[in-house]
Amino acid sequence: MEKILILTSELSLKNGWAKMSYYIIHGLAKEYDITVITEKGMDNSYVDGVLILPILNRFDEDWRKFPFAILDTLKIKSRLNVKSYNVVLSMIEPYIPLATMIGYHSRIMAMLVGTYSCFPFSKGINRKLNKKVLPYVERFFAISRYTAKKFLENNKYTDRVDVLSLGVDIDKYACNDISTKEDIFIFVGAVKPRKGLIYALKAFKKVYQKYPHIKFYIIGKCEESAYTKAIKNYVNMEGLNSAVIFTGPLNDQKLLKYMSKAKCHVLPSVNEGDAFEGFGLVHLEANACGIPTIGSLECGNEDVIIDGVTGFLCQQRDIGQLIECMKLIIEDRKKYLWMCKNAREHAMKMSWDKTIKGIVSRIEE
Repeated sequence: MEKILILTSELSLKNGWAKMSYYIIHGLAKEYDITVITEKGMDNSYVDGVLILPILNRFDEDWRKFPFAILDTLKIKSRLNVKSYNVVLSMIEPYIPLATMIGYHSRIMAMLVGTYSCFPFSKGINRKLNKKVLPYVERFFAISRYTAKKFLENNKYTDRVDVLSLGVDIDKYACNDISTKEDIFIFVGAVKPRKGLIYALKAFKKVYQKYPHIKFYIIGKCEESAYTKAIKNYVNMEGLNSAVIFTGPLNDQKLLKYMSKAKCHVLPSVNEGDAFEGFGLVHLEANACGIPTIGSLECGNEDVIIDGVTGFLCQQRDIGQLIECMKLIIEDRKKYLWMCKNAREHAMKMSWDKTIKGIVSRIEE
C-alpha cells in the first residue's frame, strides 16, 4: 500500500481549509496509508487509521516562514522516516515550500484553494522563494477554474494543474420539507470585507421595506474590527435591528437548524486586492439542504452555483441585482420550488468521492 504524507493547517469541520482537509483525508485513508501533520495546538478530528501529528509552526508570510520551515523539516525527520512516503501532499498553499523540503525523495502534489494560490507567489517578502519551489511540484489541484486562472496568471504550469471541485456531505446536510421554510435569508461566513456582507444588507434593506416581516441572520465569526463596526452601525442607522440578527459562529447542529428554516442563503463575495473566494463550499451545503443560494461572478462561485437554476450569480457589488434575486425568492413561489428541487439534485452530484477520485487518479499514474 502506498504511503502518503499530508500537510495541512487543521483537520476538523471548523473552517474551509480544515473541512476540505477532513473530507479528502477521510476518503484517501480508505485507499492509502496516511500520515497527517498539522499546525501545533490544533484540536484535530479523529480519522480512523490515520496518524495525526500536530507539530507545525504557523505559516504566516513574513520573514519567519522559511526559518520555521527548516525547523519543521528537522522536527518531522526526527519523528518519521520521510523516505518511506511515496507522495507528499500539501493541502494548503502556505505549506508547499515545506512539502518540497521534506519530500525531495517523493512525488510532491499540492492543492490550490483560493487567495493563497495568488499573492504569495507575486507579492511579499517570500515571493521569490515561494516561486522557486514550484518546479518540484508534480501536480496541482485547483478547487475551481477561477482559482486555477489566478494561479496561472503568475505561474506558467498549465500542464500540471487539474481543476477538482469540492464536494458536500449529502447525508449530513439533509433536505428538509419546503413547507417548513420561513421568509428568512441567511449569511454564513466570517464578517469581513471579502464576503460582501455590506452589499447583501443594502439589498436586504430595500426588500425589507416592501416585506417588513422578513429576517436576515448573520451566522459566523464577528471579530471586532473597523468593518464589523461599520456593519453594525449600518444596521442601527437603517433601523434594521429587529430584522437583522447576529448569531455568532454556530456548531454544525445549530447551523443545520437555521438552514432548515431559511428560504435562501446569501453570500455575495467580492474580490479585495489579492483576496478572492476560491470556491464557496457553504453555497453547496445550502443547496444540499434544499435551498437556493446567491453568490458572485468572477470568483470560485461560478463552479458552485448554476445561475438561475440552483441559485443566482450576481455581478460583484451590484446591489440592484441582489435586490431582484431576493425579491424573486420571496415573490415567485413556483420558480422558488423549482430551484429548491434543482439545488438538492445538484448537490447530490457534487460528492467528495468525485474530488478524491481525481486525486487518486494522479497518484496511481
